Amino acid sequence: KQWYQRRVAITAGGAGVATPPLPEKSPAKEESKPSLFAGFSFGSVPKADSPSLGSVQTFGASSAGADATVDYPKFVAEPSESVLEKITKPESVTEAVDCTNPGTVASFVGKLSRVMSNKTSNTSNEIVDSLLSTSFAQNSHGILTNELLVTMGLIKSEKKDFKPESDVENMLRLMAHAVGQEYFPPSSAKIISAFVKKDKDVLSNKISDCTELFKSFQI
Repeated sequence: KQWYQRRVAITAGGAGVATPPLPEKSPAKEESKPSLFAGFSFGSVPKADSPSLGSVQTFGASSAGADATVDYPKFVAEPSESVLEKITKPESVTEAVDCTNPGTVASFVGKLSRVMSNKTSNTSNEIVDSLLSTSFAQNSHGILTNELLVTMGLIKSEKKDFKPESDVENMLRLMAHAVGQEYFPPSSAKIISAFVKKDKDVLSNKISDCTELFKSFQI
């Protein structure tokens, strides 16, 4: 027995020596990383069956929804201010007009002038730009210019029963904008400006403040 104890002492550190197990280390805690959305606040998302889901608004849906309710062929036939306020796509109006017919194009511009207001002046100008740029590209510049002059009331129509369906002041404002655009033929702009200048005194009596308008026609 004493020999065995000495034998174990001599061979200490050898393979036959039983060593006590090392204590298990607890896993190190990972440091929490800052969230990419730190500082942002999020509202509670309603469940699919939540009654509050119907009140959630989608940005941009209101304008798109308003334009989706517009019946463009009906608007072209009978323009109204209430519908004009909903329009966000002027090119859709152009698609509903027969742009190959100068008389139809000029007639619609005249009808548009009767329903436009200060609130819808920008939309009206955009519609006229889309319409006339397309129409000038498909028709004789001279014929379309002549039809516009008739609608403006600056020359008489060849049709005896013709009655202009336009507002003199608003029609003048629409054309004052149009003649300054790149798509408008310079020769047509000069002709219209010449007739406006010729009837300047008459127009001045019908329009309270037309100084800026005449400047647009280079008068």
